[in-house]
Amino acid sequence: KAVFGTGLYRTVRLHQVKRPDEGVVDLIVEVEETLFFEFEFGAGYGTDTGVRGFVGAKHRNLDGKGRSFSARVSASQKEQNYLADLREPWVFGNRWKWEGGVTAFHQEAERESFSLRKTSVVTSINKTIFRRSSVSLQYELSRDDAFDVAPDAVLSPEDQGSATISAVRGLFVLDFRDDPFNPKRGSFNSGSVEFASSFLGSEVDYYKVTGQSSWYFPVFRRNTFVVSGRAGIVRPLGSTIEVPIQKRFFLGGRTTVRGFKEESLGPRGADGTPTGGDYMVNGNAELRVPLQYGFIVAVFLDAGSVWFPRDPENGFDLRESAGLGVRYVTPIGPISLDYGWKLDRREGESPSEWHFTIGAVF
Repeated sequence: KAVFGTGLYRTVRLHQVKRPDEGVVDLIVEVEETLFFEFEFGAGYGTDTGVRGFVGAKHRNLDGKGRSFSARVSASQKEQNYLADLREPWVFGNRWKWEGGVTAFHQEAERESFSLRKTSVVTSINKTIFRRSSVSLQYELSRDDAFDVAPDAVLSPEDQGSATISAVRGLFVLDFRDDPFNPKRGSFNSGSVEFASSFLGSEVDYYKVTGQSSWYFPVFRRNTFVVSGRAGIVRPLGSTIEVPIQKRFFLGGRTTVRGFKEESLGPRGADGTPTGGDYMVNGNAELRVPLQYGFIVAVFLDAGSVWFPRDPENGFDLRESAGLGVRYVTPIGPISLDYGWKLDRREGESPSEWHFTIGAVF
């Protein structure tokens, strides 16, 4: 099991040479190496991203020591990502089994209220604690350039221009689902704590805490009931007046509250531009009913809020939506169509929103 777990072998077999003699068993370990080089590509479409695609390559066994190197480029009409990643399988020796890594990343993204150009380097150590669960410690040094910021979304000087951010981060993932692609039972839990400080060389000081918990329950034979919740807080520290806009929380859209457009919930400027917020809470409940020929119908209820503390004009304001969804799994990825109605529609708002996606979201 340990040999197979390295990911370097397609098969691992044990053969007993002879019958045990005085407690000693002679074995032959027969292994078949896997393909060390892989190439992948894909494409899709989403109402939130437009047309998108990706291409990537990975070598699993540099220098014959299990080190891996991968590169990936993904692009859509609103975002482009370039990534290079180097992994060392046993950074503290194979006894402790901590994996080390260095990741170089560049992103250019167009958001609802601003555009972002970011270049970063992340060093990390990770340890797998269960089959699909892990803990990770990271240090990230990035250069963030926020531009084309909507004037009414600017809350402080940190919201526009370039800034160096130096942050440490701790993360955990506890994945106890029976199937990561189409779960029917189990739970998925994750959380992170991030801290940026001038003591680390950062030009912006803040802390950020986020958490998510999703639970899957089989009901009525093949049906699945899913309930999920997530929350987060980000606050400035020291001389930083406000958390930069790219670090604040935004809600609304296909993965959060489906009755609203992408990133449209929460505080807004005088012209109606979303500003994001320092606090976030989001809950989802969904009943999935499998039909014939691979189709799945879903009935869902979403709610969420983004707000600033001690701000009567932009305080806690929970918004709700409900709707129907249809999903179908194809060789090029899932096809999803969700239609959400606003349960608390207000003046000037549309009654509902469509969300359509072809292919997995990267």
